[in-house]
Amino acid sequence: MFRQVLVDQRHIKWQKILWREASDVPLQIYELTTVTYGMACSPFNAVRALRQCAQDNCKAISEPSRAAAAQHSILYNFYVDDYLDSVDTSELAITRAQDVETILKQGQFVLGKWNSNCSHTLATITGSTMSASELELNYSATKVLGLHWDPLHDELFFTVRGFDESAMPTKRTVLSDVARLYDPTGLLAPVVIVAKLFIQDLWKAGLQWDSALPPDLLNAWLIFRNGLADISRLRIPRWLGMRADSMVRLHGFCDASRKAYAAAVYVQTVDHNGNSGAVLVAAKTKVAPVKEATIPRLEL
Repeated sequence: MFRQVLVDQRHIKWQKILWREASDVPLQIYELTTVTYGMACSPFNAVRALRQCAQDNCKAISEPSRAAAAQHSILYNFYVDDYLDSVDTSELAITRAQDVETILKQGQFVLGKWNSNCSHTLATITGSTMSASELELNYSATKVLGLHWDPLHDELFFTVRGFDESAMPTKRTVLSDVARLYDPTGLLAPVVIVAKLFIQDLWKAGLQWDSALPPDLLNAWLIFRNGLADISRLRIPRWLGMRADSMVRLHGFCDASRKAYAAAVYVQTVDHNGNSGAVLVAAKTKVAPVKEATIPRLEL
């Protein structure tokens, strides 16, 4: 994505690289002409260019209503270079994908690796029903385990990589293992909060980074770690059940204890036939401070 965005000629001079193939060869000076990966400003520059492309080129779609819908989708449904959208019908999905693709091509942003929970939609967009069975939804720059989507069943699920059974658990390795529990929406909140509480216990114990865990902490950690494999059995419906004609209510809950506090948001939908459903949207957990506070204060 970054390589598709040219840098203004006035600013190229700030993107110089000194290079030589060997120590006895004269230095060569290169100037990078596109947005350079790794600089603090690069994500903003790339995303800003993508948004400007949507604003400048929506007229590539002749029908005003479709152009406006595609432009809005580009502006609000991208996460850096990942495009995620959901619509009510297969026909609308095909039209939306084609319109978004047409607009972005005007700025040389070529979309690829399409996936859909509908084989007809996927075949029409790509010309093939073949796609990866799992699509990672996590930000591509992260190295921790991401959230996965099964398009065939339209479900989200988690996987946990194997642990090194031969290594003695230490504070350092425990923190590394917990970092694998990538859960941006809080669907694993009841599991993750247990890991957070255990990390707090490690800090309270005053252990060195590479010291072996004492027997009580070691036993608690092994029980927790061995149970993480069961996470792979979880399957969470991706669709929240909302339609254009649904009545939608958001319900928020929060509570606290002396160990931790949490909040959760559910969406309740009621369709035109009166059928009601409720689904967890997001959850957030935090451990209580080491310096004890009252439960009313934690609830607040």
